[in-house]
Amino acid sequence: NAMGYARETALEIGTYASQRISWRIKTTDFLDNGVSEMRDRLWYRDGEGCPMVVFNPHSFPVKAAVSFGMQWISRVVDKDGKDLPYQLVRASYTDGRHVNKCLFNVDVPAYGYNVYYLYKSDDYPEVNFESDLKITADTIENSAAKIKINPETGAVESFIYKDSDFAAGGLGEVIVCDDEKNDTWGHKVTDYNNKVGSFGGGTLEIVESGPVRATLKSTVKYNNSVLIRYYSLYSGSEKLHVRCILDFDEPYKLAKICFKANVSNPKVTYSMPYGFIEKAADGQEEPCHAWADIHDKNGFGLGLINDCKYSFCAVENDLRMTAARSCAFLDHFGQEHRDSEMQFLDKGEQEFNYIIVPHFEKQNAALFREGELLNTPLQLTQETHHDGTLEPVYSGISVDKDNVVVTSVKAAEDGNGLILRIIEADGKETAAEIDFKALGKKFTAEFKPQEIKTVRISADGHISEAMITE
Repeated sequence: NAMGYARETALEIGTYASQRISWRIKTTDFLDNGVSEMRDRLWYRDGEGCPMVVFNPHSFPVKAAVSFGMQWISRVVDKDGKDLPYQLVRASYTDGRHVNKCLFNVDVPAYGYNVYYLYKSDDYPEVNFESDLKITADTIENSAAKIKINPETGAVESFIYKDSDFAAGGLGEVIVCDDEKNDTWGHKVTDYNNKVGSFGGGTLEIVESGPVRATLKSTVKYNNSVLIRYYSLYSGSEKLHVRCILDFDEPYKLAKICFKANVSNPKVTYSMPYGFIEKAADGQEEPCHAWADIHDKNGFGLGLINDCKYSFCAVENDLRMTAARSCAFLDHFGQEHRDSEMQFLDKGEQEFNYIIVPHFEKQNAALFREGELLNTPLQLTQETHHDGTLEPVYSGISVDKDNVVVTSVKAAEDGNGLILRIIEADGKETAAEIDFKALGKKFTAEFKPQEIKTVRISADGHISEAMITE
């Protein structure tokens, strides 16, 4: 379809662009040490691991974990030869004996890249790393948080944020709501909370335990439907990452994942393109993009980030994300004419992710950045060993305020320079310095709450004065 073609075209362009950059990076310190050779899907040479270039497309630095497919690994190091924590995790494919991915931590500067090296040799024995991660049959814990999962419901029964008074429970119960009286578009309907059942009958199992992350796998069911969730806690992080595989087969029903926040007199902030809006927790279904946040007047609450869900509501302190709506296809007020030939939307298997983020003050900008990262993750490119004109670490831009984000950089349509789209993401007045290192240009811009600015850097280096204060 047209959307798939557009996505594949964009992926192809982005891949070629990143490879043009990575080929110019100096990836070796030993120019006379022979040539790279492919060993079990990794470019390798004596004394050096396989170079992995990790690109960060965001205007803020990112510390995260990335993965690359392989059967086993003996060592991961940064450009300075420092050993980094890593672990082998099950991949989503079964390719002969290549069923694992190597998961390792990276630190990549804004609008830039960093080079890491993966070893696969008996000459480099595996390194054991101390970790703050602990896992049992129903709990995951690190130095920042302790999470307990209810085996029956698959929900977070207890979420304790250490060194604080934050505690929550009932995060992730899956309810089923009736939708039979409504048509495809939900004409004249604004509330979808007629609960008729819940997912349950669950099981839990430990699937990952290592120095980078620990993961519990939850499986719950409702009639013909199954939801599998992989609850992952990363070392040192209070954020709970959840990967979901939902096989939904409930005609004229909705599946909603519920998150009960321990807040009084709650308000809900719903994200939208380049901004957000605060609304009452009144049960009304609301459009929302990468993140939603339920909080009290002081900003204490719970953020929820996702990568493909766009309908939410809040019933008092219960934030609900619509995971699936199995309405009939093109059913325009057709209730009286339904038959066995009806086809249904959201039927079958789908995969999505969400992240639970507790906080003690408003975190709009932080949630925006996390949403951007989940929806546009770091990109990893495997390289050979070669000389180059570019250094192993690079940052093309920096912004001195966390709530100001450069969301895009593109060529001007009239051919005169570059266009920057910059936003204020926290809802407060801000003056920020943007250092576009790639062009050697630096300027200061003043932003009103949630303001969007478009800035031109002309071919002659002139910065548009109509949009900014220099």
